Amino acid sequence: LTELNVNNNKLSQLDWTACCPKLQHLYASCNGFSDLAPLAKCPELSKACLHGNAVEDLEGSLEALSTLTKLTELELDGNPCEAASGYKHLIIAHLPELTRLDCATVMSNDRENARNFAAYQ
Repeated sequence: LTELNVNNNKLSQLDWTACCPKLQHLYASCNGFSDLAPLAKCPELSKACLHGNAVEDLEGSLEALSTLTKLTELELDGNPCEAASGYKHLIIAHLPELTRLDCATVMSNDRENARNFAAYQ
């Protein structure tokens, strides 16, 4: 299984993703889960659409996602963590392979701003 769409299914957790180590594209928007740690068991994940869930802990989420070295596209907007100070900069700083964040291309100036933001934290 390399691609899975579980959008709008009222999922409360992602533990089942451990059974999908070859998963590359995950569409799991508009559910109800808050913990992204299980995604660390999906080393092939390159695209994660996680919009509109209950993810609050940006730091913990980034800790889990930073293990995914192939992750190039991430949608995390519409989660409570989006309100965190420096949301975009922190994500870009922690996920250097990212080319798209919340449906927008990550530009070189975004990376520079992220480095500057991280340096002052």
